[in-house]
Parts: sequence; C-alpha cells; structure tokens
Amino acid sequence: RARRRRIARRLPQFQAATMPDADEGMSIIGTVVGDLPHASRTAFRPSQLAEALLHYNAPAAREKRRALVFKIGEKLGCQRANCENQLEHLDSLLLSTLSEARGDYVRAIDDLHTSLLQSHTRWRLHTSLRGQAEATSLAESHATTNARDVAERRARDPWGERPSTAIQLEEIALFLLLWGEASNLRFMPELMCFLFELARSHLAAREASSSSSSAGRAEPNSYLNAIVRPIYSCVFHETFADVEPGGRPLQLDPEAMAEYPRNYDDWNEAFWSLDSLSKLRTTSGESVMSAPPAERWPLLKSTNWEDFFYFSCGKTHKELRWWTGLVASNRRIFLLHALTFGGCFIAVTNDTPHWDFNGWYGLAVMPLMLILAPLSALMGLAFEAWASGDLRAQKRFHIGALLGLLVVASSACVSYVQYAVSFWRFERSMRPCSDDECRALQAPLFYVLLFWLCITLLVVSAAWGALEFMPQSPPPSAFDANLLFERRTESLLRKRVRVPGSCRLRKEAVAWFKLHAFWGVVWAFKVTLCRLVLMPALIDSHDALSESFPSLDVAASNPEEGWRTWGQPAHLVRMMLNLILWAVGGTIYIADTWMWYQITMTFWGGAAGLVMHGKGSTRFWRNKELLKMQGSVEKLVPKEEGSKGGGEQQLKAHWGKLWSALVDDMFDGDLLTADECKELRLSGMAKIPLVLSSEARRRLNFFARSLFDPHLPHSG
Repeated sequence: RARRRRIARRLPQFQAATMPDADEGMSIIGTVVGDLPHASRTAFRPSQLAEALLHYNAPAAREKRRALVFKIGEKLGCQRANCENQLEHLDSLLLSTLSEARGDYVRAIDDLHTSLLQSHTRWRLHTSLRGQAEATSLAESHATTNARDVAERRARDPWGERPSTAIQLEEIALFLLLWGEASNLRFMPELMCFLFELARSHLAAREASSSSSSAGRAEPNSYLNAIVRPIYSCVFHETFADVEPGGRPLQLDPEAMAEYPRNYDDWNEAFWSLDSLSKLRTTSGESVMSAPPAERWPLLKSTNWEDFFYFSCGKTHKELRWWTGLVASNRRIFLLHALTFGGCFIAVTNDTPHWDFNGWYGLAVMPLMLILAPLSALMGLAFEAWASGDLRAQKRFHIGALLGLLVVASSACVSYVQYAVSFWRFERSMRPCSDDECRALQAPLFYVLLFWLCITLLVVSAAWGALEFMPQSPPPSAFDANLLFERRTESLLRKRVRVPGSCRLRKEAVAWFKLHAFWGVVWAFKVTLCRLVLMPALIDSHDALSESFPSLDVAASNPEEGWRTWGQPAHLVRMMLNLILWAVGGTIYIADTWMWYQITMTFWGGAAGLVMHGKGSTRFWRNKELLKMQGSVEKLVPKEEGSKGGGEQQLKAHWGKLWSALVDDMFDGDLLTADECKELRLSGMAKIPLVLSSEARRRLNFFARSLFDPHLPHSG
C-alpha cells in the first residue's frame, strides 16, 4: 500500500493536461512507476503518440524550428532556399523519429542526433588521438573527463561532453544546412565533419558574444561561394578542364592528365588527421588550425585549397596489376614454407655423405636460413613505404635496410668461414690444445672470432624476424589498418585466457587453440612427406644430373684450365636443369599445402562431428530407448488444469500427435511411400531401418537424438 501511495503521488506530475515545450527537452511518454532505475514504465497508449505528433507538428513548434534554422543559416551565409528545404527535411526526420520513439521527444532527438552525427563523433575521437603528439595544445584544450565514462569503461568523445536536447537540435539543423549546399562534397564525409566542427565552434562563440539577433550575420550565399565552390573547383580540375555551354564537363587532355588522378577518397584522406590539417593555410600564409576554434570558420573563406590539397593529399590507392601486393601481404606464408623446406634439406643432407659441404653438411645452409626472416620483414617495410609514401614508413624502411645489410654481410662472413675452414678444423679449435702439432691443425683465431661474432648477429636478427609471426597491430600511420592484424589473436592477448572464477577456457582461447592445432596437423603431415619423400627425390635427381657432366671432377683434373669448364654449354645446361629441378620441387612443396588442408579438413570435420553428435547409425530402437524418448516429450507437454502430472493417457495422446505430424510431413515431402507411412504409424520408430530413403532415416534419427541428446537442447 505504501508503494502504491508513492506511485500515486508521482503520477500527476506526468499526466498534466498541457504538453511540454520542445525547448525544455522533456519526455511526454514513459511515467516512472518505481524507485529503481530499471523499473518498468506505464503502458503505451496510441493516443499519447497522436497527441505528441500533433503538438510537435503544430504551427507554434514549427515556427520555433523555423526561427532556429534561419538563425543558423544567416550566421553561416546559407542560401534562403536551402534553409526552407532543410527545415522541411528537419520536420520530416523529427516526426519520423518521434513516431519510432513513441512520442518520447528526448529519445527522438538523441536518436536522430546519433544517427546523423555518429560519424562526426568517431572523426573527433580519431583526430584527437591521432594528432595528440603533433597538436598537444589543441587536443588538451578540448579534452574533458567524465567519471561516468570511467565507470562504464567505454570510449567517449574527448573533445566535449554530450550536449543537451536543445543543443542537439541545433547541431542537427547545422548539419543539415551544411549538407544541403555541399553538393558533391557529400562524397567526402571527413570533410563534412571538419566543416561541421569549425561551424559549431564558430556559432557557439557568436551566440555567447552577440547581444542582438542581427549581430554576427554572414554575407548571403557566402558558404556556397567562398567555401564549397573553391573546394569543388580543386576536385573538378583534377580530371576536367572546363564546362561546355551545354553544361557537360570537358575532359582534360591525356598529356595534362595525371598518371594517377586523385578522386574523392584521396581528397577526403586529407581531413583524417590533425597532422595533415595543420598544413591548411590561408592565401596570406596564416595557419587555420593555429587560430582559436571560434575563429577558424571565417578563415576558410580565404583558404588556399590548391596548395593544401597538393601538399596534403596524395594518391592513397594505386591499382597496380602485379604480384608485389600478393607477395608482400602473404610473405609470412612463403617465409614459413622456406624455413620448413630448408629444415628438411638440412635433415636429409646430414645423412648424405657426398653432400658434406667441407664437413659442415646441412649447417652450411644455416646462415642463409637465418637471414630469411629479417629479409621478409625488410620486404614488408619496403612495400609499405612504397605504397603509402608516408615519412614514418620510409624512415622505418631506411633503418630496416641498414640492419638488413648488416645481416647479409654477417651471413656472407659465416659462409666464407665455412668455405675456408673445414668443420673438423673448426671443431678442433674449440678444444684446448698444448702442443704445436695440435695447434697447426686448428683453424686461425681470426676465423673463429669472425664466425662467432657473425653467428651471434644472425641469431639476434632471427629473433627480429621471429616478430614476423607474432600478432602485429598497425602503427598510427599505417595506410591499411588491417595489415598483419589478427583480430582473434589480438583479442585473446588483451583479455584473460580463462573465464573469471572458473577453470574453463574462454571461447576465444578455445578457438585459438583449435585453429593452431588444425594447422599444426596440416604442417606435420606436410613436413613429414617432404622429409621422407620429396627432399630425398630432389637430392637423388640433382645427383643424377651432376653425374651427367661432372664439372668438379673435370676442373680438378686440370686446375689451370678448370675455370673454362664452367662456361661450357654442357655445364650451363646442367646448371639450368638443376635450377629447374629445385624450382619445381619448391613449387610442389608450396602447392601441396592445399592437398593436406583438404585431407586434414575431412578427418577433422568427421572427428568433430563424432565428438559433438556421437555416432549416428540407422538401427532398430530398443523399447527402453523408445520409452526414454516418450518420457522426454513430457517436458514439452503442458499440464492440464487440476492435474498433478502429465498422466499416461495424456502423454500417449501428445506423443501420437507429434509422431503423426512428423510422419505426415515426410510423406508430404515425398520421403516416404504410402506403405512406409502406414507401417511407421503402426509400429513407430522401431521400423526406421526399413525406410528406403536415406534422408528420411537421417531425419528420424536426428529427431530421436534431439529428445534426449544434451548437445541438442530443447529450443522451447
């Protein structure tokens, strides 16, 4: 009773006879009936929505919106016809959103504001974070903190707080006015966000400093003539020379046309960061972004847009039909193939006596394998620097190139030491030796020190290359935010592996382990086949070709004329055939990944099906299982009034209806014959194996498992 009295005291203040004014930002629907925040609201009545629509569409409300729109339009220099059109546009959007919100004015304005300006909010967030290092003062002058944001743990706009309902309505009108005269500039959403941000700051300052309604008015049509047309002129003259008398644009001559003409996406990119916006200057050289926020909008009317687009807007997408992009984006796949292929080569040559490489055997190719990963990373940096043209990307490439040269030089030194000193001499140098005869058999100290110094550098560089296989988030200046970015792995590393308060793994962790286990099986089969079959066959074929023209033996028999042997046609043909042989072997090794993927997928999917659903066989169902299935139906049968349980008769009746409906459905779908349908009606599921249609048997067995299989819970 006390609760009802509290509710009764609250109800009258929401049931007033007069409608709330639009400027007050109050809701006319949704009376609070409880003290808790999640308490329910009063039932919605269609008459309330009708009253709200009539109220906010009344001449008085329309006149207030009209005054608001024309006030903003006069301060920005918009056309009068545009103000009339956008007023009608605003009325239509408001009434439509108000209907969806069931008359809730605050919710309608908030939804409409979010729908139109959500991209602007993201743009402000991006520019403030992106340009924090370059424009600290600008970001800090707008950054605010809200305790509610910290409590809710969600990212919000650092430029300002959420405005009131009246401010939201003004921002909606401002956006529609800017959008109405933007013409083809609407294809540049970041530009529209930039114009909106500057216009909003300008209007806020004018509103605070103006005392009369006539103060702060701009020249008529100045927005179109001084801002929109100069910007579009730069876009237009990129591909067109002029406009013919009939209104048709005249194409530029091929000689005057740029090799890669910029389009709307390229122009739009210039407004995506404060780093590029800082280059925006007026014809007198004044920086637009260095001015106070309230004074930037007037500076746009004298901005040198041609120089800004020339220095800040490069071609962001070049369609080059070559293999560079494919190799660069998939280089880690090729790197993994190269490393495993080299590992198989080392394993096989260690067991091949005549492939001794001066006693080093497979270790002779180890320096080459250690530089593969750093060279792969260097290739990625080179492609990013070439494709984006960003200064940071070019700087990273230059640093990587210097490190790459150091790594290649170290590899060359190690290979030279292996060629000059046999392995047994080098190994003897690692042992203590007291007599002169033993020291004579050791390798020179210079070679030993050079070897270990270079091999240390190679090991360190291999660790750098190992980062190629780690999840990599893009840098702030990355031209492609999805470059080398594994969303699932990054999400797993940001969170806990286990479910809080439980020993179970999170679903992202389970998916990560399944993914790597699957590909681990694929590569295990692949590498095993290469080690046992492919690589021995390649080495045997290489030996057979070498025996056809033994260049080394011929050169050893006549050392003075041995160098002439390498230029003979027979030797060149043999070398060419050897290169073709190893190229074909490498191609086979890369191509058979698809074969092993398909084979593993077949068995993996079958095993997963057995684990999830068990062994589904078409067999006779025992009476015990039939009773268990019928008992499961009891959970789905509603109890009759006055009955403590389902009752045996009631259960049989519902089971009969369910079974008859199932059989009739398959009979109507031409899965059962008339005799089979009759037999199933009489004998039930015990006669499933006698059904000729495999699809009918599959459906019946699935239906049976769905009644008591824990992996197939009841959907109801």
